[in-house]
Amino acid sequence: MDVWKWKGNICIMVLGAFNAESLSGATPPYKWVYDPWSIFVTFMFYGLSLLVIEDLVSRYSLDYRKLLLIGFIYGILEEGFLALTNLLPGYSQIAVGYGRYLGLNVPWAVFISEFHAIYTVILTFIIADIIVPRKKVGPVLSKWQYAPVLGYLAVLYLLVPNYVLNMVNTSQHFAFLLFRPQFFLDNFILINSARFYPTWESIVIQLAAILVLPLLVIRLR
Repeated sequence: MDVWKWKGNICIMVLGAFNAESLSGATPPYKWVYDPWSIFVTFMFYGLSLLVIEDLVSRYSLDYRKLLLIGFIYGILEEGFLALTNLLPGYSQIAVGYGRYLGLNVPWAVFISEFHAIYTVILTFIIADIIVPRKKVGPVLSKWQYAPVLGYLAVLYLLVPNYVLNMVNTSQHFAFLLFRPQFFLDNFILINSARFYPTWESIVIQLAAILVLPLLVIRLR
């Protein structure tokens, strides 16, 4: 891998995680230093996912319109199949049950997909292209490099959703919250999501969106 590819890849990986998590306030910068979860899960998920997107952009000379559509796919994958926020009965400032359709938290899913498409993906690539200008078009990952990258992401997709479901469904977790009134109030919506299980309809809707968006990327001139 030449110097341009090395610098560009590192720039995109770091910017992607920092833009989406630290600048948005979701993960304070100091957590990257001492929290293994933030490093090995959050940072690596953003970094490796954006590295795959960078390879697609470089390999097929995709413009920012197509990159935007890929950003929507990324947003659905992260929030719908990794963090499961699109499927929680209530999330963030959205009231429990508000705007839910077939088990999908529609207002939140639309908002967070747009956020990731514009903020996590498009903004990251714009800044990265300014810091490390592209010198040539071509793949940045070989087929052998894809193996560990996709393998790491596959492990995250298998383990993290189970962790989320266990945290939301574990009665001991919520019993513990009862002894911390302020924490209970701060996490009221999460607590009301007890015994949450994704519906098959919500999974099908999101999979359909993931299948349609690549077709739009291919057909878009």
